[in-house]
Amino acid sequence: MFFLFSYLFFDFKNFHLTIPSDIIIQRVILSLQTPGEISNNQLDVYTIIGIHDNINRLFTNEQFTILNMSWIKFQEQTRIDIWDLWPDLQVIIKKKILFFNLIFI
Repeated sequence: MFFLFSYLFFDFKNFHLTIPSDIIIQRVILSLQTPGEISNNQLDVYTIIGIHDNINRLFTNEQFTILNMSWIKFQEQTRIDIWDLWPDLQVIIKKKILFFNLIFI
């Protein structure tokens, strides 16, 4: 298991994750079965967001944050580039918000 963000700490010995109080982690369990099928196939999906992030704020807005960090700080810590989040830069500018980036799709 690894984490992209230096402020998340995982203790492998005790299996304990420590995160800042202004970060939210959400777990969603998706069932991978078709109707009528009896199966235990499931996929755990985790989302992480900063409580100060506005998912509807444009990427070009100077107050844009991702995990409560400025874009530059986020990019330095993760090495994730704008092309990774919005591969088609010809997308209408209204779509360049956290809600529509590839991290959440």
